[in-house]
Amino acid sequence: MGQAPSPAADALVGSWAGPGDPPHATYNEVVQLTIELPEDVLEALTNRCADVQALAAEGYRSGVLSESQIKRMLGYESRVQVHTLLKNHSIPYRYAVTDVSDDLDAHRELGTSG
Repeated sequence: MGQAPSPAADALVGSWAGPGDPPHATYNEVVQLTIELPEDVLEALTNRCADVQALAAEGYRSGVLSESQIKRMLGYESRVQVHTLLKNHSIPYRYAVTDVSDDLDAHRELGTSG
């Protein structure tokens, strides 16, 4: 039989007791996430930028995070930095037909030939 969710799981999933739909973060809004960790785990993870990058890369690999979300998460200034991260983690870049169309439109707007 299944176990009842723990209070920690409830805190991660969250709940909404107000009327209507729950509030959602806007595209550019920064949301703070607080995770309680044992001290030894916290010490092991402190100042581990590579771990955060690996988390972002795995999020992209699994389809949970988009390129723009990774860019914002890691404070990157360009898409090239995200592409480099993905390459360093041997993750293929997802480039759809709509991406090609958007890039061609951008080239036309900039007056460059494609």
